[in-house]
Amino acid sequence: MRPISTRTHIAVVAGLALTAGSALAQAPVERPGTYTVKRGDTLRMPSNVFPGRIDFGVSTRISWIYADPKLTGVGGALILSATGAQGLVSGDQVTLRRPRPESGADLPDEDLAVAQVTRVTPWGTSAVILSLQDAGIVAGMKAQVTAKMP
Repeated sequence: MRPISTRTHIAVVAGLALTAGSALAQAPVERPGTYTVKRGDTLRMPSNVFPGRIDFGVSTRISWIYADPKLTGVGGALILSATGAQGLVSGDQVTLRRPRPESGADLPDEDLAVAQVTRVTPWGTSAVILSLQDAGIVAGMKAQVTAKMP
C-alpha cells in the first residue's frame, strides 16, 4: 500500500494557484513562487480503531443544537458542556438520555440517541448524532459517555 502524501506543492502566479489535477483558484499569497502546503484531515480517526463500552462514563449536558431544529435527526450537530479536561477525546460515543416522568416506579432514564464526539476543546465538545431511537432531543438534556476510544 502506497503511503498518502501529506504535502502538496502549489505554484502561485499573479495571485492564482494551480495544483495538480485542479482548476485555477484564488490564492491568499500575492508573491509568485512555489509553496509547500501541508494538508490532512485533523478530525480523521485512526482506521480499525473503535470505541469500547464503559459502564460509568462522564456525565454532561447538551449546551447547543445546530440550527435549533424542531426534530433533530441523524447527522445533526450538537455541543456538549464536557471538555477535554474531563477526559473526552474524538471518537468517544455519548448516549443522550431523557429522564422518565415521575410515576412512582423507579425506572432508568430513556436512551434517545447516540452521538459521536468529533472535536474536543477547553470550552466544550462537538458531536454528531449517529443513531436515533426517539424524537425529543433538546438543549439541556442529559448525556453520558458510554463508549471510549482506546
